[in-house]
Amino acid sequence: MATVAYGDYFPVTFWGRVVAMVLMTVGVGIFGVLARYLSATFVAADKVEQADIDLARDDLAAVKGALATTQAELAATKALLEERDRPHR
Repeated sequence: MATVAYGDYFPVTFWGRVVAMVLMTVGVGIFGVLARYLSATFVAADKVEQADIDLARDDLAAVKGALATTQAELAATKALLEERDRPHR
């Protein structure tokens, strides 16, 4: 909506210049809104991806904790079984 056009055609009347200024302002505004929308889309995608990574880290920590607990229980069970299988003197 706003181009250089090398001055071939330009408004010469007062109202023509007013319309041209409004038209150029609206054109720059439309371009700005479009650029903002596209940048917000990319930034939002990064935030969602980062949230997924943080959630995965939390899940991994929970799984590691559960694994440690399970390993401790397994070791205790193994010790009890070994004690039970020992011959008594």
